[in-house]
Amino acid sequence: MLVVVYEEAIEHLASLVLIALLVWGVLWWATTHRRLWRRVLVAVNALLSVAAIYGVLSLTAFGRVSNGEHIFVLSLDPAHEEFLREMFMNALLYLPLGLALSALIGPWVVLVGLALSIGIEWWQYVACTGTAQCTDVLCNTFGCTIGVMPRIWVDFGLWNRLLEVLGKLRGGSGAQQDA
Repeated sequence: MLVVVYEEAIEHLASLVLIALLVWGVLWWATTHRRLWRRVLVAVNALLSVAAIYGVLSLTAFGRVSNGEHIFVLSLDPAHEEFLREMFMNALLYLPLGLALSALIGPWVVLVGLALSIGIEWWQYVACTGTAQCTDVLCNTFGCTIGVMPRIWVDFGLWNRLLEVLGKLRGGSGAQQDA
């Protein structure tokens, strides 16, 4: 399955990410004022957080065999044709973690993503199971940051403001809130 996702066009993947962020924002906004649904959403996000962490670890650390070489890459190579795809895929890998875990710990999920990414890159270097790259840490953390955005939009009222602006553009009276 990972190969299928990796071979997909970046434009298509970016569209799917945008749709996922919008759907997550709508779900978070819709459950903000409903105590029962909020509890269900938190429970589902707890399960999804565990699944996201397991997914990250299974793709980056579990089951890898040592190659006997300690490899650390500090340089960036934007001229390489796979460079941008690799960066995008690293961000995409951590996006579900940002979405799910933000329901439990809020924006602190960015620090969790940073710590998890540094830990994995450290493990890949020490255990000789992969190439430790600084760009991986940056892109993984960026993926977590993008994942937490729907939560921030709702918590700071930006989602309601966006709905009001869209309502005015449509010629309506704006978004109505149900308390």
